[in-house]
Amino acid sequence: MARSVPTPPPPHALLARWRWLGCKVRWALDPDEPRLLRHYLDAGQQAQQGGQIDAWNCHGQCVKLLHATARDLVLPWHWRVQCLDILVWPMADLERLAGSDAARQFALRVLRSQLALTDMAPSLPLD
Repeated sequence: MARSVPTPPPPHALLARWRWLGCKVRWALDPDEPRLLRHYLDAGQQAQQGGQIDAWNCHGQCVKLLHATARDLVLPWHWRVQCLDILVWPMADLERLAGSDAARQFALRVLRSQLALTDMAPSLPLD
């Protein structure tokens, strides 16, 4: 009996999965599951490979989402710190993709400045 080869999901499903995982990350829908962050980044990579989004935009959106999540005082502290920690991966990808392109280098300087000035105030208490 021949084994069937699983068919890959349609490309639009890859982008939809990445976006859904982004919502789960941004709103801390599963804050006790740190693997969610890696799944989010991996889903973005898959969407890139499926041709649904270019690498620069994907990594840039990942950085912005993770940074916004890290700054959100309503979310649990441990989740915010994990988002800030994993942010180094998409930043490294942006560094690699920027090369010597002046516009991209400028965008990176802006991102680096925003990250350097991030105020990690404590999360609001749950009452």
